[in-house]
Amino acid sequence: MKKNKLISNIISIVINILIGFVIILIIFNLILSTKSKLGNDSLPNIFGYKFLVELSDSMAPTINAGDLLIIKDMKNKNYQKGDIISYRYSDDVIVTHRIKNVYKRNNNECYKTKGDNNDSYDTTLVKVSQVEGKLVLNLKRIGNFCMFLTSGIGLVIVFLVIVVLFLIDYFIYKIRVDEWLF
Repeated sequence: MKKNKLISNIISIVINILIGFVIILIIFNLILSTKSKLGNDSLPNIFGYKFLVELSDSMAPTINAGDLLIIKDMKNKNYQKGDIISYRYSDDVIVTHRIKNVYKRNNNECYKTKGDNNDSYDTTLVKVSQVEGKLVLNLKRIGNFCMFLTSGIGLVIVFLVIVVLFLIDYFIYKIRVDEWLF
């Protein structure tokens, strides 16, 4: 009897942790997807870190399409040769490439960039004002998962998983209560 109670308690704790993890994941994805759809030309930002999903293989094998990139805006710090930066190529295009050279033009820094998987350098110099930040963490293939979770089918699946976990937890709780009462 005590062994069954211990096992049901452990299962309940694990399920509650899973429910908490899924809820945190949903909140994280809602923040990211909501902020990116506001149209204010800013990347989703949490505690100074910006998140984006890589869409090309221009930086392969270092960064692949579908990776979740976490970048940090390093304002008041100069970027250096070898740093991987994300910058605005246009209003709706963000490029993540490596700095190959640093130039001073009219007392302003500019960067010559290149994708690791590209044969040639990027055609234009990147101004400091275009830089969104420096890569601090690359989560391989997690970007595809995040994009799936923000899709219609992904949200339905997450909702169903939460419902199933709550039902399992409820029945385990009911079994424990029934054992305690009888």
